[in-house]
Amino acid sequence: MVTIYVESRTVRVRFPVLSLGRWSGALLVRLQDRCEDHLDLLAQAHAARRSRRSERARSFDVAQQRAEAHQRDAIRALQGRSF
Repeated sequence: MVTIYVESRTVRVRFPVLSLGRWSGALLVRLQDRCEDHLDLLAQAHAARRSRRSERARSFDVAQQRAEAHQRDAIRALQGRSF
């Protein structure tokens, strides 16, 4: 088993390193590069998800404030009418 440490994350990969001989070092470098690329893509996806989540929360807050304002206006309009 090969363990690769990339930016405080641990990636464990199982493959026969000993049978690769002198090519194992180059393969490990390529494997580490690919792991870094995939971790970068994963980090971008998480950042985009967080951004969309915060945008949805902001739009919900705006909609909620708008609904409360309409409700207050409707209550004032009804209170202004005397039966």
